[in-house]
Amino acid sequence: MDAWTRSKNFKKIIEEARELQRVFSSDVPIVIEELFTAKSDSSSLIDELQETKVLKNGARKTELLFILPSSYIGSPRYMHQLYQDAMAIVRKFGKPDLFITFTCNPNWPEVKNSLNGTQTSADRSDLTTRVFHLKLKDLLKDIVDKQVCGKTLAYVYVVEFQKRGLPHAPFLLILDQNSKPMNPDNFDEYVSAEIPDPILLPEMHQIVTMHMIHGPCGKANPNSPCMEDGKCTKKFPKDFIEKNIQSLDGYRVYKRTEIGITVEKNGQKVDNRWVVPYNPHLLYEYGAHINVEISTHKLKLDPPTLAGGCDSDQWSAFTRQWKMYKTGMVITDNVLPTALFYCCDTNIRTDIMRDLQGDVASMIETDLLNVIKRLAVKEESTLVQRIKLNRMFLSPGSNIRTCLASLRGQVHSASIKPRAEK
Repeated sequence: MDAWTRSKNFKKIIEEARELQRVFSSDVPIVIEELFTAKSDSSSLIDELQETKVLKNGARKTELLFILPSSYIGSPRYMHQLYQDAMAIVRKFGKPDLFITFTCNPNWPEVKNSLNGTQTSADRSDLTTRVFHLKLKDLLKDIVDKQVCGKTLAYVYVVEFQKRGLPHAPFLLILDQNSKPMNPDNFDEYVSAEIPDPILLPEMHQIVTMHMIHGPCGKANPNSPCMEDGKCTKKFPKDFIEKNIQSLDGYRVYKRTEIGITVEKNGQKVDNRWVVPYNPHLLYEYGAHINVEISTHKLKLDPPTLAGGCDSDQWSAFTRQWKMYKTGMVITDNVLPTALFYCCDTNIRTDIMRDLQGDVASMIETDLLNVIKRLAVKEESTLVQRIKLNRMFLSPGSNIRTCLASLRGQVHSASIKPRAEK
């Protein structure tokens, strides 16, 4: 049997055998992690062997403090660094204007058409993850390149996975001044919270009733996940209102007219009061739960704000909460492919580049260090060149590209400068 036939048969077995596919999904991340550790951290493996040898000779092992750096994905310092990046963007461009949550739909045709026999989307979480990733890339193109919500100056998003195995991506968008939803009159250009007319817009009516109806909860379903102390934590059902308003506390209240359009959801009749706000264009394009909200005047992020310096007790409390979340989270076979595929994926897009405590940007750090070394002479050490470089970056109107071009020009002129005669 040739290699192609063996590969094809193996793929068929993995896809059609449910339990084997789950075992395979659980085993692959472990193997990849072990291979990555063996390849990238060989020095620590040598240290472990040396430590084992020393312990066998009678030495005592003392407690050691391990600090995970910000380069370790998912560590507290990693999350802290991303938080600071997001706040730097807000300080530069202003508060976010739109909050979008894009959730994976396991009933997408791309997923359903790829299932074999009696398989369900829960049996092929690797497939749903990849389809979601492709849809997410298309969504970014629509938002940023095609500007379906207006001209985007900057955005921040993170891909998260739920215990049900469905990844979702919350977005924060900062729009151009001419694209911002400034008053309630133009809220309808971005957000709708009503059920479309089934006669005029039958297809849109079906999509909204399928994906954007909350619950229902309350007395009809007291065991709903959103219920707490007999009340809906999402404050559904909302009140009927004839027009969009902006409340005094900064929250937007969307139009929900009482026009008599109702649908039956889980045995209960629901109307516009149960609709989750959405953008008609995005909802029709992607056919999934896409919640779109116009942001408030205030921005609240965790961990505690660092504008005036973070109190050590506050930061330690946040770290404890993060540890509790990490240790209490159960990674099951249906979410492992998602966790492996994204690996706590985050994305920040803007013209701002991260600065390492007054040093140069990390993505071109090696290039700049080489430039500094070549510029350093006997009279001016590498440290002096670093100080000059930092001043260059902090000067008004400068950016990373112009500074690099200037530095390379200095290196070129220094390399062709004739030597002084003795």
